[in-house]
Amino acid sequence: LDEILVDVSIQDPVGHSIWEDSFLGKDFVLWEDFCSHLFSELNIPHLPENDIQYKCLEAVLAESSSDLLAKSKIVNITRFGQVCSWFGPLQQGGTVTLFDNITNILKEKWFHGDLTQHEAEDRMNDQSKGTFLIRFSSSAPGCFTISHINKNKKMCHQRVTHVPGKGFTFWDDQYESLRDLIKDQRKKQYFVSPCAGSSYQKLFPKKARRGHVPAPEQGGHYLNGPN
Repeated sequence: LDEILVDVSIQDPVGHSIWEDSFLGKDFVLWEDFCSHLFSELNIPHLPENDIQYKCLEAVLAESSSDLLAKSKIVNITRFGQVCSWFGPLQQGGTVTLFDNITNILKEKWFHGDLTQHEAEDRMNDQSKGTFLIRFSSSAPGCFTISHINKNKKMCHQRVTHVPGKGFTFWDDQYESLRDLIKDQRKKQYFVSPCAGSSYQKLFPKKARRGHVPAPEQGGHYLNGPN
């Protein structure tokens, strides 16, 4: 049963092996223990806590313990699998790629991560047409959703499919990165200005931030599948 849980939770082959070898039989582990095993298994130096890649990894992966007396954060097996699906592959061609992928996406002003459709609509309420954000899809594992206010001031939600190692698909177009997608689609979809309020922006010094692109909407209908 323990092996089945890992099989179901983590699709990334490297991530699967790390959890199976280091944490088999556990639903969650302490953040510090996870990092120690992760860097050791990947055979790379342990990132310092003030390193931006460490901070970004912690921001998307570590969770507060349900034990109110515990100060340590934890890593849940399900969340680890999700992060590998969103930002993976963990390793490609012998090179660790996950950390760069996470950091490159989190630094974008338009990326808001964990938001439901309702929360996205609330966040963009009263915003001008062309406002947009990208969030994790709430219904399709490993995928993303672009929520935006179109030219008619209508809220739209469009799915972006992601296959680790093979890029992103938006309708019939494929891209290497979400940034490339937004750049290419900004005029066609009317992605004008990133929605403010991403909690990840506080991780980056202003000089390191980038990400000026498009978005639209209010009301809520799906253009490319529900999210």
